[in-house]
Amino acid sequence: MPSIMVITAAAAFVYRIHDNRWFKSSIYGLRPVITGLIAYAAIHFGMTGAQDHTWFSWSTIAVLAITAGCFYALVQYKMHPLTVLAASAVAGIVLF
Repeated sequence: MPSIMVITAAAAFVYRIHDNRWFKSSIYGLRPVITGLIAYAAIHFGMTGAQDHTWFSWSTIAVLAITAGCFYALVQYKMHPLTVLAASAVAGIVLF
């Protein structure tokens, strides 16, 4: 319950200032940082999964293929991200 109250208060605050020029600039400036953190987490978790230190196992190639397919679907076909997420989940279940 406390987390819902904090999220609701934060959402109300952001809704009030979402048109502010300084707020938009700061959010725009955080995009590369967030992208870098997500990339770091993906690399970190991907490397800890390989205990035998083989970089190109069948699972690594499958994950790279799913990632490339998701990126292609988002950029080329402009599919909705939830559709791409669901399709990648199904592909992961089938392959793993």
